[in-house]
Amino acid sequence: MNFVKYRKYFLNVPATTVAHTFDSTTRYYRFIPSTNRFMTYRSPYPALKNEIVFTYTVFANVPAWGGVHAAQVFAGKMSQYISVHGCKTDKDFPRCLEDEIRKRGAMDKLASDRAKAETSAKVFDILCTLFIQDWTSEPHFHHQNFAERMIQELKKFSNWILNWSDAPPEAWYAAFEYVTFIMNRTAKERLNWRTPVEALNGQTPDISMLLHFTFWEPVFIANYRDKGKKNFPSTSDEIIVRFIGFAEDVGHSCTFKVYNEETQEILYRSSLRKINPDTDVLNIPPYDPKPKDDVDDEGIEEIVQTRVNENGLWKTAMFEPHELVGRSFLMPHNPDGTRDRATVIGYEQEESPAVD
Repeated sequence: MNFVKYRKYFLNVPATTVAHTFDSTTRYYRFIPSTNRFMTYRSPYPALKNEIVFTYTVFANVPAWGGVHAAQVFAGKMSQYISVHGCKTDKDFPRCLEDEIRKRGAMDKLASDRAKAETSAKVFDILCTLFIQDWTSEPHFHHQNFAERMIQELKKFSNWILNWSDAPPEAWYAAFEYVTFIMNRTAKERLNWRTPVEALNGQTPDISMLLHFTFWEPVFIANYRDKGKKNFPSTSDEIIVRFIGFAEDVGHSCTFKVYNEETQEILYRSSLRKINPDTDVLNIPPYDPKPKDDVDDEGIEEIVQTRVNENGLWKTAMFEPHELVGRSFLMPHNPDGTRDRATVIGYEQEESPAVD
């Protein structure tokens, strides 16, 4: 099997990792069902997680759809299972903690970075009620919080998804959910090439839903606004939406989340039609991702446009100066070993010299 072609469905991880993922999962459905066929499973999460779970809050400078300004991340130390909960401020942490316990079970111990919102009296009451121990890292010792290491991976893959798909910045939280869903179903060497889902609940996950669509890919769904088909034939019975992820709490296991750019709605659909570029030629939004299928790289590198001369002897990275505005980068190391992050806020254009 050519595992290289499946890399785009697994965040562009190496083909060897995809091969191990296929070995440790099932793929019972090779085609997406067009009807609401219900697939019965046992309860996907146990009542108790016998591990320490680390948590951390990620803030964004652009609000996501639905007014989400931050994401509360939970990461299991033993299972490597990661989950995210959208929130407006860090004061929503008690609700996020209750949702995490409600969906995935109570953990043995909750670890945080000693933020006030994560050590409040309300949080303490929740932990006491469920007999959950707590632990906090030392001030300024971020490496002690395992969640921050997982967040680095989460941000790396999310940035790659947004850059690769050309999705708008407001899609960052949808990208977070998309990435965590795939990360939890990708085999890891430290888990003896098993998936975090299996490490958490002991059940082999099925990845059939991962192998059909990529983030921000345009797809067709039934025109739900033309009820009763009253506008035939002037209105099409299909509309174009953007694929943004998987619905874990709606419908059966092959139910997806899509985004309607026209109405700015997030919809849940189990019946999608993939666009055929040879026949569906009218009103198709641009979508031309460039995955690096020819390189089995261990890391995710920045994808840049290249330029090659007519003899094919050299190539140079191409970019416009305005594309760097808003981007951040790490400064050189300080004498104490720390590094500062700077953000490009503008650029100065040079005037062209006058030519007589």
